[in-house]
Amino acid sequence: MHYPPRTYLATAPSDDSILNTLYLGPVFELIASIQLTEPATSRALLRRPILLNYEPGLFERSLIRVQAKRWARGHPSPLESPSIRMQISIRDLIAGLLPPEPLGPEIPRYARDRPITALIHIPGAHPIRAVNRGSRLRLAHAELMAILQTQQTLGIPKFPPGSRLYSSLKPCRACAALWLESLEDPSQPSVFYQSDDPGPHARNTCLNFGSYDQGTAIHLKILTRHQDLEKQLTEAEFFS
Repeated sequence: MHYPPRTYLATAPSDDSILNTLYLGPVFELIASIQLTEPATSRALLRRPILLNYEPGLFERSLIRVQAKRWARGHPSPLESPSIRMQISIRDLIAGLLPPEPLGPEIPRYARDRPITALIHIPGAHPIRAVNRGSRLRLAHAELMAILQTQQTLGIPKFPPGSRLYSSLKPCRACAALWLESLEDPSQPSVFYQSDDPGPHARNTCLNFGSYDQGTAIHLKILTRHQDLEKQLTEAEFFS
């Protein structure tokens, strides 16, 4: 299939005052916007390299590996025109202001997803639950939505020690990285899941001892040593 030359752009806000807890960076904004505006062709579009003029953090690196293909340092060529500036309101995403979900057979094959539930428990606060929104936005995994909803509800940028993430499915490398970066003390992430994910994106995440992603977290000084940071629970343990 042929795609017309064009450049999709996403940039960080120039005013540091609006870099609040609900801003996940240009990479998130770019991928989310492409998935929303080009649903039928987004997979092919995101196989193109994402050009960055900065060094991405652990979450952005992991998000690219899960939702796109690869990244490179550089600037878009001015010959690739017209350019389309991408922007998404995370607050609208959390509030459920996306178009209504299609039902049953109306959901195209590229948009189907199985339901996943995630829950975050913060000491002294009521647990906050979220489900994935994959049929409209593939990167809206349950764990990511739960993290954003918790940040918005409690108004805190980082979660205190003792915070726990529960998921019905082993978190992918992007959700694991976001959880790690959302903690005041990343050495104690406390992640519990019910079912193992047979797909490639949940293998060897930054929560798994000796993984490449955990090595990256150490290189970026998020962690200081290799360690196992998640645990699979039996069904009885998970629902107890």
